[in-house]
Amino acid sequence: MKEADIIDALKDSMHQSQADVSLSIGDDGAIIDLDDDKQMVTVTDAITVDVHYPAGIEAEAIGYRSLAVNLSDMAAMGGVAKWANLVFSIPSINPDWIKGFIKGFSEIANQNNICLIGGDTLRGA
Repeated sequence: MKEADIIDALKDSMHQSQADVSLSIGDDGAIIDLDDDKQMVTVTDAITVDVHYPAGIEAEAIGYRSLAVNLSDMAAMGGVAKWANLVFSIPSINPDWIKGFIKGFSEIANQNNICLIGGDTLRGA
């Protein structure tokens, strides 16, 4: 099953719609109409080993890339990022790996004046 097939299945199963959603599911983001002719763009793009980066790549590069792909999606939709949520799953806690990941993520966040506002961390494959 391809990503587009999964998205179509989700669309078919959901019966709710919102008039204030200009662009909905089907891309890595959505555009929501706010008051006063303003819009909010929200994006979510996950990355995973052997698909978005090679096994063995430094944690710092993974941290950087995890935000970079989302900033790219935001820009592609005409938005300017202000905030980010960070969700990541790792098989085991390695303090040095975590420090490297944080360094890479923080570098690009600080370069782009992004405020980390939430997220989740968990152990998993």
